[in-house]
Amino acid sequence: LYDLPLIETKRAVSLINLRNMTVWKDFFSSSNPGIISRSVVRKHILSHQLIFARFYLLGGITPWHLTGHHFIIVQYNQLRNMPFPRLIDRFLDETEWVKY
Repeated sequence: LYDLPLIETKRAVSLINLRNMTVWKDFFSSSNPGIISRSVVRKHILSHQLIFARFYLLGGITPWHLTGHHFIIVQYNQLRNMPFPRLIDRFLDETEWVKY
C-alpha cells in the first residue's frame, strides 16, 4: 500500500507546533509550503490502536523540494489508481480538493 507524507504525534498539535517539528522541517527544509486547506479530524479504529487524523493540502512544493525522501510524485488524477490504507482511501473518496 502507498501512504501520504505522514507526521505522527501522541496528541493533537497546533499548526504552528506542527511546522516547528523536526520531521516537518526535514520534509520541507528547502521550501516553506503554504497550507491551502485542511480536513476535519477523522477517527479511524484499528484492532490495536485508535487514530485521529487530519489531512493538509499544501501548496508551493515542487518535486525537487522532496529529494532525499522515499516519496514519489503522482498526478492528482492518478491517485485513485493506487492502493492506499483504508483511512486515506476513504479520505480521498470523501474529499473534494481543487484539482490542479
